[in-house]
Amino acid sequence: MKKTIPYLLLALCACTSTPPSASPNPSATSSSVSPKANPGDAVLYARDGSVVNAGNQPTRPDQEPRRELGSQEGSRVYLLELYQKAMDEKNALALEVESLRATLEDERKTATTTGTEEEQLKASLAQVTQERDALKTQALDLAARVTSAQIARLEAEKALLQLQIDAAQKEETTSSRRSSRDSKSSGGKRP
Repeated sequence: MKKTIPYLLLALCACTSTPPSASPNPSATSSSVSPKANPGDAVLYARDGSVVNAGNQPTRPDQEPRRELGSQEGSRVYLLELYQKAMDEKNALALEVESLRATLEDERKTATTTGTEEEQLKASLAQVTQERDALKTQALDLAARVTSAQIARLEAEKALLQLQIDAAQKEETTSSRRSSRDSKSSGGKRP
């Protein structure tokens, strides 16, 4: 019994030193403890020991709330609208990227086709230029041949004309000699 008396004194001092308003459970100050628990009337306590009512935010008197509940910027509906807008923009950008990729692919195909056509045209131009140069060389060669043939023909005509002139002069000289011989021969018989 001597051992239990100090414990009882200690317990009695502890109960009298705690004020009834600081106790975590206000129903503990009453003499009767109800064995019935009502789950609908549950009491919530904050970290500082104050009672928190459902629907009320614990606020300290020295601090003001940072934002109002139910304001447009922080509401769940507003955040869902922002998320939906972001997803719509993402989808629109994805479609635009696909469209631009298709356009880029078309441009690449066009550039490849144009490049191939350009190479073909360059090869064709080189071939036509070679053919033109060959034809030009042939034309100059033919012109030189024609000119040489014309010169040879004119020289042959000149030689022919010279022969004809010489033949005509010989004939004239022979006919004038004959006529002068005939006139000499006939002039001597008349006297």
